Amino acid sequence: MRRKSAAYRTGDKVEKVIEYYKKSQGMNLMGISNDGGMFKKGNIDITIQNPWMDTKTGKMIKDTLISIVKNKE
Repeated sequence: MRRKSAAYRTGDKVEKVIEYYKKSQGMNLMGISNDGGMFKKGNIDITIQNPWMDTKTGKMIKDTLISIVKNKE
């Protein structure tokens, strides 16, 4: 399986980003918590989280991270 991915950061609160994706056509909400949420549309997975850990430094970051992964078979 091959994947393409992208990550975006925003100062917007998690709740605002989740509401945006809830309103987006064809998005299926897979899960939600106080720290984020997950959506799926076809072969695209979207994860929203705040806070999140920078894997290179181990530092916790307090802005909102949006990770988008497109799975190819």
